[in-house]
Amino acid sequence: MRFIVRRSTLRHWWPAFVLALAACATEDPDNVKDTDEGNDTGVSPPIDDGGPVDPTAGTYSDAFSLPGFLGDSVASVRAIVVDGAGDTIVAGSFAYIGQEPYDNVARWDGEAWLPMGDGLDGTVNALALDASGDILAAAYDFDTFTGYLYRWDGSDWSVLAETSGAVQSLKVEPDGDVIIGGSFFEVDGVSITGVARFDGVTWSPVGLIEGETKVYKLFDWDGEGLCAAGAFGGGGGIGPVSVSTTASEYAAVRCYDGEQWNGMGTVETDVYDVEQLSDGTWVAAGKMVVNTSETGLEFTTGLLQWDGEDWVPGPFRGVAGGLSTLVRDIVPTRDGGFLIGGQFAGAGVTMFDGDQPVGGIVATNIAEWDGSEWSALTTGGPSEVLGPVAGDMEGVFVIEDAGDGALWVGGVFSEVPAVGGYGSQSAPGLALFDGEDYQSVVDEGSYFGLLGQDARIERDNDGTLWVFNALQADGTASLAATWSGSGWTPVEGLYGTATAVERDVDGSLLVVGALQLENGTQGSVVRRQGDAWQIVVPLLGHTDAYVRGIVPTEDYLYLYGDFVTSTASYLARYSPQLGLQSMGFESIGPVQVAAIGPDDLLYAAGRFWDEESNLLSYDGTSWAAEPQISGGIHDLTAFGDQLVIAGSYMRGSVDGVPVVGVEEPATLITYDVTTYELGTIEGLRWTDQWNDRAGSAQLAEVHRGGLYVSGLFNQANGEPANFVAWYDGTTWHDLDGGLDDGILDLVVGPQEVWMTGYFRQAGEHASQGVARLELPEQD
Repeated sequence: MRFIVRRSTLRHWWPAFVLALAACATEDPDNVKDTDEGNDTGVSPPIDDGGPVDPTAGTYSDAFSLPGFLGDSVASVRAIVVDGAGDTIVAGSFAYIGQEPYDNVARWDGEAWLPMGDGLDGTVNALALDASGDILAAAYDFDTFTGYLYRWDGSDWSVLAETSGAVQSLKVEPDGDVIIGGSFFEVDGVSITGVARFDGVTWSPVGLIEGETKVYKLFDWDGEGLCAAGAFGGGGGIGPVSVSTTASEYAAVRCYDGEQWNGMGTVETDVYDVEQLSDGTWVAAGKMVVNTSETGLEFTTGLLQWDGEDWVPGPFRGVAGGLSTLVRDIVPTRDGGFLIGGQFAGAGVTMFDGDQPVGGIVATNIAEWDGSEWSALTTGGPSEVLGPVAGDMEGVFVIEDAGDGALWVGGVFSEVPAVGGYGSQSAPGLALFDGEDYQSVVDEGSYFGLLGQDARIERDNDGTLWVFNALQADGTASLAATWSGSGWTPVEGLYGTATAVERDVDGSLLVVGALQLENGTQGSVVRRQGDAWQIVVPLLGHTDAYVRGIVPTEDYLYLYGDFVTSTASYLARYSPQLGLQSMGFESIGPVQVAAIGPDDLLYAAGRFWDEESNLLSYDGTSWAAEPQISGGIHDLTAFGDQLVIAGSYMRGSVDGVPVVGVEEPATLITYDVTTYELGTIEGLRWTDQWNDRAGSAQLAEVHRGGLYVSGLFNQANGEPANFVAWYDGTTWHDLDGGLDDGILDLVVGPQEVWMTGYFRQAGEHASQGVARLELPEQD
């Protein structure tokens, strides 16, 4: 297909554009075309919410948390101890439990969570009780690279020591001395590496350790005295040891004989825990590599047994699978058995066939060895998964006896099997296993946050708010749900996965994806008509079919994405009379986003093959190549007479010549569809101790006189604005502190702005997966 190339003579137009844009955005809101309230990819009629609205005075609701542990990033529970009163102390890295703020440590008295002073700075890696019954906590502040050893005396925290790195293990000796292990090389300014002793007055080294060291576990080994497990040597090494012919100079388990640290065995990689079972067997857990006779190949086993001279695979074999296969915690049980927690997908593995474990059972992140066989730690149903898990890390960090046969399970996870084992329930970071079922441990309250990383949201013509692809806190699962004002109501009859949701020109709801109705019919676009679902576009038949989004108009429904069919590919139009029609995109390439511009043309953007531009327009007859916009284009929206192009690392050029003002990477590029000129809307940046660069805009939404933008940025106009900001035509504004992570979808109502995404905090409130910015009454 040939393209008409629009060329323009560039001139100094930016000051005039700012004034015009400000005028159209603030003085004459009716002149702003609200193309859609979801993804800005249609010409849906705006719901009449009144005149201009200023959202900068809005505040986020506190209703959208989840039961469990939440944080600014991925929350985790890493340490649990039961004090002398029988209360459970839980610590790790978190900012909220349910709706209430906590800083990394809290107390459970059996009925409710209670604060412990002002909490602790940094991620808590270990807890212990000292000789007097006071609580010791080892924390590490990743911002200052400083470790702290705290003591809780029942009413206040005090600092016993500062270290140059993390403290990851605590041990209280019978004489009351405290021994710490970690990755530090100084304690209170004294040069001490890896292991240090506190006698109540001063800190002193335990033997000589040199080089890069990580101590994850301190323990007493019968006949060997004080021992440490971790990783020793690293790049620097501490020199060879010669206690046996099998010992490695970088042995990951070492024991102190009063004069020096001696290596125990040949395992050199990280060991996180060492425990003695009830039958006297010693077992080590970690991320350990061994050579197996079955395959002759090295693989990570996670579990090894001491045979008197070295660490070898025991009868329980190893674990396998997961993001990073390892075992973090061992809890001995009766009859020579034990529980394990970590990051794995199977236990009892004997060998590998390619990437697949052979032998053993499916068990995700937690399992039990009873002395003869493995079992997944759940009953009552087919679920054997502790997860799925959010974030870059996953799994179980700690298992602790909760009394009466119950177990505390802490780590980085978002869900546990539901009661009975069928489905799942929300329990971020911590769960209680009573021997049969898991349960979240929360105060009484209502929790309306949403699980799932791909929730889409939209309002229908009646103003009802819909959400898709989300799982409720109690485990209720349905593709679609509506907000009642006091909770989410599942709407049955539609199955599959939604990739987008829009409103048609008549205001009805259109859902895009791989969808199926109760009667078995399938579709790529489904309409909500009254109380029923109806297929609009049948499911595209090719196996590579993937519709990313739609653009509804009076005459056609435009579909775009990565789909490839025998009729049309990448971008097509559909009508009930004519069916699916090609628009000549078969040789152009996938479409990332499409929208109706302020000139009523259809615009399409993507990474096109062999074309003069990756921004094209369609006038109903032919396609035209607009100025080239390099970089990633994520969204398009009409704002006054401008087409706003949201993306990352974008640059603009005409006929290959960079445009003045947009030759540097931009977040938001404006395109004047009257003069065919490019500009930028500046002000959004991502700034931290490593970066100072233009941000990334993922979503641009016009509504009632302003432009909402979400993406990867934490500053607007040099002021804090986290992941979402509002532009009034001249200036950027923060929205109540913003969010702690990115947004997938956004919709504006008469008195609120709804957002879904990856975040766990909105403003000063825990807000999992969905947030509501409540707006003040408008005049």
